[in-house]
Amino acid sequence: MPASEFLAKGSDHIEAALLIGIKYETMGLLVFRGVVPMDAVQELIGGVAITLWKRLRPWVLSIREGQSDELFLEWYQWLVERLEEHSPEKTEPAFIKHQNWEFKK
Repeated sequence: MPASEFLAKGSDHIEAALLIGIKYETMGLLVFRGVVPMDAVQELIGGVAITLWKRLRPWVLSIREGQSDELFLEWYQWLVERLEEHSPEKTEPAFIKHQNWEFKK
């Protein structure tokens, strides 16, 4: 959705977008620094991070342009670009892929 339409939804949407962005911003830096393995991020939040970025990207770009701040959610964008580069074409959902998994004590 265009940034203007997103902004028209009000402060609740903006606050939610900031919370999402900050969480993925943190994850991006943690992956870059080697604290969190990329394959774990891919499995845990890969698809959601990409989907949400596609929705938030116009708003993020408008903030960057309006405030002359290229650093706004920079690590979130970096993370999504890496996830897209390394995403498998078709992935089975965990509830199917690991349906026979058993807890081992």
